Order: sequence, then structure tokens, then C-alpha cells
Amino acid sequence: QQDPPIVFIAGIPAYSFLWREVIDAVSKTGRRVITLDLPGFGNSTAPDINSVPFKCTFNDYVAGLDYILTELLGDGQPIEVVAQGFLGGTVGALWAGRNLGKCSRITLMNTPLDPNTAGDLPTNLKGFLNPFLGPIQAQNPLQAVGKPIEAAGPYALDPNDQAAYMKPSMERGNAGFVLIAVLKELKKNGPAAVSEVLDRLGAPGAPKVRVAWGDADRWMGSEPPSSLPDAWDVVTISGAGHFAAEDWSEKVIDAIV
Repeated sequence: QQDPPIVFIAGIPAYSFLWREVIDAVSKTGRRVITLDLPGFGNSTAPDINSVPFKCTFNDYVAGLDYILTELLGDGQPIEVVAQGFLGGTVGALWAGRNLGKCSRITLMNTPLDPNTAGDLPTNLKGFLNPFLGPIQAQNPLQAVGKPIEAAGPYALDPNDQAAYMKPSMERGNAGFVLIAVLKELKKNGPAAVSEVLDRLGAPGAPKVRVAWGDADRWMGSEPPSSLPDAWDVVTISGAGHFAAEDWSEKVIDAIV
């Protein structure tokens, strides 16, 4: 109860199921743990982007994150954030940079951190932007969720875990369209978002930043960019892929606690 709560945010196309073993271990230490699914992923409602103001932009996701954290935590002590991957890592970092008094520490796991490459998408994801095949494939949970998560790391997913990742997409019809909207946003505005992250979280008064990197990441390579702010701490999660908590939860716990 004396330590700040920890908020976990998963990158696409994963959701809070990614953190299941991590949060179980962390919560047993007495820490309050919060894990949430970004709108359109996991068990969060997929917005109808044609009829609601939420258009799956970085600003939309950051504003939504700030709203739910304020509802859950009020204006209490600053929290810690663990944010991972495409969308999840960048949204968490943007929120921390725009709310300096609310975040005491953020751990970024295999998150785009180079403005020059932040708009580049993994092969397993950029195919969904094909105007002909993309919308069809994005509606297939195996193609849009199960296979990409497995392809991002060195290990095969347990069939039961793969089914759990795909289940939310199988239960609603528009998740694929949200994925496409998010990928367009990452490609278009990812470089500007990462530049903002580096500026805000590299400035005096910013929260502590740790970059925890799974070195078997098949999407982003074996190490983070070399040109990170000097004050940032960098640790390697040996043998883990892009979704490190899926591969080596024990090493992830050591890296973030």
C-alpha cells in the first residue's frame, strides 16, 4: 500500500492477457496493479469510427487513458506505468510526458523510440493496409491477432493462449476495422509522436524512464535505438521477443520491479 500503483498497457494486437503472469506476481507483493485494454483491443469496446468522435488517433487514446486513470485513481500519488509495443508503448509514453505530475516512473518495453523508423510497420501488420485484402484479413482473428503475436518472438504460442488472445476479436465484428485505423495512425503520425516522447521524457522534471528490451524481437530488432536520452536506463531481457511478458515473465518482473 505504500508503493504507487502500477498500470500495465499492452501493445497491439495483444491485450491485458499478455500481463497475466506478471501482474499475478507483482500483486502478491502488495502493489496495486491495474491493467487495461485500449479501445478496440481485447475486451474493450471497439468504437465505430464512422459514427463517434473517437477516431483511433494518438490523441484519442491518450485522452481516454487519462480519463480512465483519473476515474480509477483520482488525484492521488503519482503512478508507475509499464507500456509495451506498438500503440501501447507510445500512448503510455505520451500520457506520461503530458502528465508529469501524475507519473513517477515509466518502463517502455520494445516500443518505437526512433522518429526515423517509427512509421515503419512489421510485415505481419502492414499487410492489413492493403486496400483490397487488408479489410478481409483484418477480420480474421488468426491472421490479425494469433499469428502476428507468435511471429513477433522466438517461440510458438501455446494453443490455449493463442485462443485466448483471439477470443475477444471473435466475439465482435468491427475489431479489424479499428486495427486498420490504428495502423494508419501509426504510419502517419508515429514519427511525430515518438519525437514528442523523446522531447518530453528527456526533459528536466520528467519521470524516471527505463527501456526494457526483449533481444529476440523479430519486429524491432535485438536492441533499442542508441540515441536515447542519457538519463534513461536501458536493460535487456535476454531471449524474449517483442511481447516479452509472453516469453519470459520472470525476467520481465525483474526488469520492472
